[in-house]
Amino acid sequence: MTYKPKYLSNQISLIRDTAYGKIKEIVAASDIVTPKVSEKLDINLKNTLNKILNDYRFQEINKKEKPIDEEPGIWSEFASEGLGI
Repeated sequence: MTYKPKYLSNQISLIRDTAYGKIKEIVAASDIVTPKVSEKLDINLKNTLNKILNDYRFQEINKKEKPIDEEPGIWSEFASEGLGI
């Protein structure tokens, strides 16, 4: 398996930190909504982001690698002849 847990965790942490910063900017820039609504918006956006990232992590961890398709070589042809197959 080619899964690298530390690399994947670092990627997800970087994405989460960047997204949290953008969410904070968006919520702070919204002058129209009340503070209570902006707090709920902040919480819901962060929860949604965490769900997406956790689903991605789960898919990456449980990803099955494709089997290597090897064509029978010339030696397998000779081996089958020698065995009388």
